[in-house]
Amino acid sequence: ITVRYPPLTNVNFLIAIGASVPEGVSLHSFSPEAETISPKLHEVGFIVVEELITLVDRRTRKIVSVFPRWK
Repeated sequence: ITVRYPPLTNVNFLIAIGASVPEGVSLHSFSPEAETISPKLHEVGFIVVEELITLVDRRTRKIVSVFPRWK
């Protein structure tokens, strides 16, 4: 994730658990290998925002987790 997906900058929405990600923001998918290990990953997408990785519920587009992006 840290190398493959360039981070978004200058976002105009709140990055916090429970906040909504706008429809215009594309969610990335986890690799099929990761989804095989943890099938629940199919239910979430992610975005990289500056130095954070944000997990987003695909159905509701609500942020469910935020954690630091390590390089």
